[in-house]
Amino acid sequence: MNNKILIIIFKVFFFTLIPAVFFYLSQSNSYLDTLQKAGYIGPTVDIINLKDTFLILGIFLSTILLSFNYAVSEISWKKATHQRDSLLKYNKDIFISYLENKLDIKNINLNIRIYVPNKSIILKIKNIINYMLNRPIIREFSVKNIGSLADIGNMYKLSFQVEPQAQGIVGQCYQLKKIICDDNLQLINKSQYNLTEYHINKLCDLKLIICAPIFDEKNNVIAVISFDSKESINMSGNEHIWKHLVINYCEFLHEYLSELFK
Repeated sequence: MNNKILIIIFKVFFFTLIPAVFFYLSQSNSYLDTLQKAGYIGPTVDIINLKDTFLILGIFLSTILLSFNYAVSEISWKKATHQRDSLLKYNKDIFISYLENKLDIKNINLNIRIYVPNKSIILKIKNIINYMLNRPIIREFSVKNIGSLADIGNMYKLSFQVEPQAQGIVGQCYQLKKIICDDNLQLINKSQYNLTEYHINKLCDLKLIICAPIFDEKNNVIAVISFDSKESINMSGNEHIWKHLVINYCEFLHEYLSELFK
């Protein structure tokens, strides 16, 4: 049998059975008495104190084991997260290198952000009220900033409505189900993208945004990946080049790092 399987079996046994036995002995009214009468426990041993001892041992052992398991899990999680972030940074650098080569542009600085459905309690309460008042249900996508892919800057807590109205390029990408690019954002047109002043203040430094949809097996848009830059990058006339790279990169993220979209 594989050593890892043996270790898992031992951990399950140690974490659950032994503390359970101690708790059982601390609550048993007859088992310890039977053992004492059979001579397995000395006649001078106080059964009540012994039961209290088993109870304390059960609590202590459970606490120690759970704390140890939590610490090991935290260390493993941080190690896995560090490895994931290193992989993300490495693949982002490769993607940008290919993009620079194909567009014949050097030192492209791109932030890559993932927008996923907003599942906040506040939005759920709003939609309950909308449903009761026979109003349209609102669906929003919220930004998920990942340090190895983007500089967070002032782009935290940013959401765009995608239903019933499309808000921003994220909303348009969602509704049109295709890649949307705007490489001329020096003057953000509030009416064109249905943006609020809050959005405009967040996006005012950006000069380029590309948004690409992520689909499920039923062709529903489940996320949007955005590429933004504060630098002017002319993407016009090169769509057949950069779109192919964007699609491949987005498919890589979704297929091999699906936890980023949850």
